[in-house]
Amino acid sequence: MKKWLIVAGLLIVLLLVSACTYMESGTAEPGELEMIDRELVRDEDGTRVVATVKNVGSNKIELAEITVKFYDKDKTLIETGKDAIINLNPAESWEFTIKCKGVGCDRVQSCEVTALAGTSGEEGW
Repeated sequence: MKKWLIVAGLLIVLLLVSACTYMESGTAEPGELEMIDRELVRDEDGTRVVATVKNVGSNKIELAEITVKFYDKDKTLIETGKDAIINLNPAESWEFTIKCKGVGCDRVQSCEVTALAGTSGEEGW
């Protein structure tokens, strides 16, 4: 009876190890985003960022998220805007516009644009 329990225990451990190895090997690397163009526009329609990012990686980006932080001349944060797109294939580009909509947008002097690329299986997405 003892031998049977030992064999069963070893089989369970082997199954768990092989399942974990299989799951890790199936994880796809996300695509890679590159900022192609970026412009801070101020006109009669307000202040906005018009930019283009491109998937320069070899895999599809399941979720690409852009964050724009708008700052005044003293580098004080005025507002943050976000946008996202799903399923950006390799070599595809995405042009987006994020408008500053809050109080103080008339004082915007600079911005910071960040882009994140991920897959739906990643933590935090």
